[in-house]
Amino acid sequence: MNKWDLFEDHVRARREEEIERRGQKSRREGGEKVLTTLGEFGAWVQEQLFFLDYAPAIFTSAQTGFHLDRLLEAVRYVAAQLQQKIPTSL
Repeated sequence: MNKWDLFEDHVRARREEEIERRGQKSRREGGEKVLTTLGEFGAWVQEQLFFLDYAPAIFTSAQTGFHLDRLLEAVRYVAAQLQQKIPTSL
């Protein structure tokens, strides 16, 4: 998922609101879950794109360089899997 930097400020603001709300021990009206962490967004994406369960969800930002190392690590892993030879039985 590229362009994570476009959501970063919005997510940070929502997280601060959620921390403040929890500190006041108040309840949120409605049943809407607030996504405030990268892990929660990742779980949501995997839930929505369940048919791509084999593909990792990696949030990146080319502008800031956020998680580009993880993306390259995933590319190397997939390339290594492509090179792997599985012998057939004799």
